[in-house]
Amino acid sequence: MAGEYVFDSMLDRFLFDFKGITGDQFKAKVAAGGSDEEMLRWLWETGLPRTEEEILAWGADVLRYSLAYDPTGMLHATPERVAYLTAQCGKYGLDPMCTPVLERLELDDQRSFEKSAPGEQPSRSDYLSFQADLNSSEVVAACDELSLWSAAFGLMLLEQVPLGRNLKVLDVGCGAGFPALELAQRLGQTSTVVGLDPWEAALERARFKARVWSVKNVELVHGDAASMPFASAHFDLVVSNLGLNNFRDPEAALAECRRVMKPSAKLALTTNLQGHMAEFYGVFESTLRSLDQTAALDSLRQHIGHRATVRDIGALLARNGLRVTRVREATSVMRFSDGNALLRHYFIKLGFLDAWRAVVAPADRERVFSLLEAGLNDWAQSHGNLTLTIPMAYVEGEVDLNDRASMGAGMNLEP
Repeated sequence: MAGEYVFDSMLDRFLFDFKGITGDQFKAKVAAGGSDEEMLRWLWETGLPRTEEEILAWGADVLRYSLAYDPTGMLHATPERVAYLTAQCGKYGLDPMCTPVLERLELDDQRSFEKSAPGEQPSRSDYLSFQADLNSSEVVAACDELSLWSAAFGLMLLEQVPLGRNLKVLDVGCGAGFPALELAQRLGQTSTVVGLDPWEAALERARFKARVWSVKNVELVHGDAASMPFASAHFDLVVSNLGLNNFRDPEAALAECRRVMKPSAKLALTTNLQGHMAEFYGVFESTLRSLDQTAALDSLRQHIGHRATVRDIGALLARNGLRVTRVREATSVMRFSDGNALLRHYFIKLGFLDAWRAVVAPADRERVFSLLEAGLNDWAQSHGNLTLTIPMAYVEGEVDLNDRASMGAGMNLEP
């Protein structure tokens, strides 16, 4: 069969001779479906027994294996083989006598990939096919409330949110129970926390944890932030960790928050701000520009622009009968070794990939994301790693009893 591997290359035979086995034996073991671990164990147990010192010495020989160092004589077996190796090294201006076989093979692979046109490159964007079933109990369990993403913002909220006794608290968009369950425990039994979310599978996970942790002062309710199943003027405190960017209708959600808040109630929100992952989006924009992807560039800019500033948040609250009383801003970072690691990180795929894919037409995604990944790798190499900046804000507000339209009324910005 064309292209079939015969398990009898020069490097294969270097291994087989060392262990006293044949290519046919090895091929039969592979054909039997042995795993990598089983193959290693088979190699260790089959043929000539070798000591650790012999194995280390053999490994050093493999790294040196060349026309100048050919202990088995295989490289010099025929004049044709010597001519072939000389020609292969000559393609890259390498000395055929001194260049190890492994080094030349690695260079072959690298140059083959670099010379292929973008549309012909082997698929590297395996993450583009990622799909998550959010109703799967396994997906929910793996994507629990303490993802490093939500935890950073949740800790900011827990450090700033007003605490007290005998409070009725609402967590809008509680997901799998964070920070609702944590807040219920920190407030104690005199207070009650209600978690609201439309994601029923996540609520089931939260209920499970509430049972296991014996958190008695929490209630978890299935519902939409834009149409809450609660009486007006019911809660002393309304919190939402990262809900603002994820509400289907932020205006309606804030209007409902205002409705269910007592006149003396507080609102506490956390959110990421404009400038989010600026390093990633800079490379993304450059990639699209280099490919003349005008429509995708427009989509990307719209996607970036949907994130708010503190002033935008103040205006949003003011339009819905609320006013900002306190703001804390901070910056965190997410660090990855390179673009390969970023784009294959489970939470990145779960939380961000859908929006990034939507920027690019389906027919262009493989090419665009392959080049984007390469660009991120280059950025990481020149900067030592891929560090993404995450601007964060904690925004505290209250009912505007005068329902003033001015966003800045009563606003106290703190560093």
